[in-house]
This record gives sequence, structure tokens and C-alpha cells, in this order.
Amino acid sequence: MVIFPATGLFLCTIGSRTISSIMQHLTINVFSVIYVATSMLLFSANILATEAEYAESFDSSTGALPRGWQPVCGKFSVENGALQTNASKGFSYISFGKPSWQNYEIEVTATFVEVDNSSRWLAIVFRAAPDGNTPRSQYTLRYKCNKSNGAEFAVYSKADPESKPSWSIRRKTKVEQNCILGKARKLKVRVVGSRVDAYLDGRIVLGSPSCFDR
Repeated sequence: MVIFPATGLFLCTIGSRTISSIMQHLTINVFSVIYVATSMLLFSANILATEAEYAESFDSSTGALPRGWQPVCGKFSVENGALQTNASKGFSYISFGKPSWQNYEIEVTATFVEVDNSSRWLAIVFRAAPDGNTPRSQYTLRYKCNKSNGAEFAVYSKADPESKPSWSIRRKTKVEQNCILGKARKLKVRVVGSRVDAYLDGRIVLGSPSCFDR
């Protein structure tokens, strides 16, 4: 399962044949960005201030989805303090957020419960439309992540309105420790302007200045 922020909206998604995953906790910090430049435009800097914070522990006693969370495809439920979904027959997406959110960081605690094969993945998707349409950016973590594409920053987009969408892999790397069924991992994405940085279990794993498609 994954979380995605779009031009303000977030998506949780898991890849086809990941079968089952759960998200136990989510924290979102939304930033105000102030651009500062000298009169000669020789220097610029970003100043971040936390504008809003959202935290979700999925502790509903009724099993209802949290307010504002909208499944795009696939089925989601809240059970035992976690958001759960099954993607054995395709992708699962769920969205959350506000269109005004532009610069933010998202941190999730997510767990693979069952996978069809070791290349299956979960992801945090961001800078996307609320319905998941292109373009959208994504930080992907594979179940077996000690390969060269174990963690990726990629963008799913169209070259022109008439073409079919395709993936552009802009950064990829391997992660030393593979995922284990039933063991939680902490994923975080921080996106400010065109800069995106991705973290796993508190350590940065990749970064890119090329998050500019939306």
C-alpha cells in the first residue's frame, strides 16, 4: 500500500499482485515556502514553515475509512488499527488531501502481508490528480529491494495528449535490507518545489531535482 500526494492530494497504492498490505500510521506536514532573492538575483533560498499537520492512526471502531479518504480503485478497509487492501488482481489506490497542498512531506508505516513474487511493490504517489490520472510522481519500494531498482523515483505521464502514458524512471537505487512479510517499514517523501527526497526507516535513499511534471 502506498501514499500519494498530488497537487495537494495523496494516494495510497499497492502494485498488481502485491496481494495484501496494510498501513498502520500516516503523518503529513504541509509547508509554506517563501522564496528569497537578492536584488541581483544571484542567490535564492527556500524557507520552510509548517503550515498544517495531519496524523491518522486508523483506529476506527466501526471499520469506516477516515473522513476525506476516497478509494480510486480497489477495496480498502480499516481493521485492527490499520488501513488494509488487496491488489491480487490489479492496482489499489486511495486518495486524500487538499488541492492547496503543494509542498509537503508524508510519512507512513506500511507492511507487506502477502506477495505473489519478490518484485512486488508499494509506493507513495505524489503530485498527481485526485483520480490518479497522469502525470503523477511516485516513490516505489519493492518487496525485494536489494536490487538496482529496489527503490525508485518515477513519473507516469504522456508525451502528448494523444499518446499512451509511460513510466520515466528518474532515480533508482538498491536498499541493503529486503522487506519481510509482516514487518513494518517507514517510508517518507519530502517534496518542495521540484526537489523530492525519499527516505526509508529514517535514512535517505534517493533524491532528485526533477519533480516538475505537475
